[in-house]
Amino acid sequence: MDPLIVLFGLGVGILVGLTGIGGGSLMTPLLLLAGGYSPVVAIGTDLAYGAVTKTVGGWRHLRAGHVDLRLSWWLAAGSVPGSIIGVVVLSRLHETYGEDFDPYLLAFVASALMLAAGATLYRSLFRPDMHRRE
Repeated sequence: MDPLIVLFGLGVGILVGLTGIGGGSLMTPLLLLAGGYSPVVAIGTDLAYGAVTKTVGGWRHLRAGHVDLRLSWWLAAGSVPGSIIGVVVLSRLHETYGEDFDPYLLAFVASALMLAAGATLYRSLFRPDMHRRE
């Protein structure tokens, strides 16, 4: 067991608990940059880790009455098939191109993180009315 990975998990867990920022935007870059793992391993590990933490957190919020089940079903109607398609496409790309695909996957992860960060910054700076309504 690598103590650095345990420390990553502890740090990400604390940051997610304090800020509500998704673990994927924190853990995947840590595994890629500091851990030196391949993009496929980092993404897969983060998804497995996220599945456990999100299930527990979702159950707690459901029991507290903070979940709109109708909205959740609509979100699942798109995200569940999208996740399955994404895994199948990634698997085929990795079978076809092998390790040569990793730099492109890393670029996709970086682009997604930059898009999420940009959207959050835009919302904070240019749409303060949205923040007040929440």
